[in-house]
Amino acid sequence: HHEPVDFTLPRLKGSRAGWELLIDTTREEGFLDAPSRHANAAKLSVGGRSVMVLRHGLDRKSVV
Repeated sequence: HHEPVDFTLPRLKGSRAGWELLIDTTREEGFLDAPSRHANAAKLSVGGRSVMVLRHGLDRKSVV
C-alpha cells in the first residue's frame, strides 16, 4: 500500500508477553540491532510500501 497503515497488535489469551519488532523496512538499517518491544494491543503504523516483522515474546522455554 502506498500510504501508512495503522493496526493493533493482537492480544493472545493467557499471555502477558508482548511483541518484538525485528525488521522495519522504513528504517535505513532494516534489521534492528535490538528488537523494540511493544505491548499486547499496542497501536502501530507501518509505512507505505514497507514491511514490519514482529514476533510474539512467547515463553521461550515452551518453544521447540
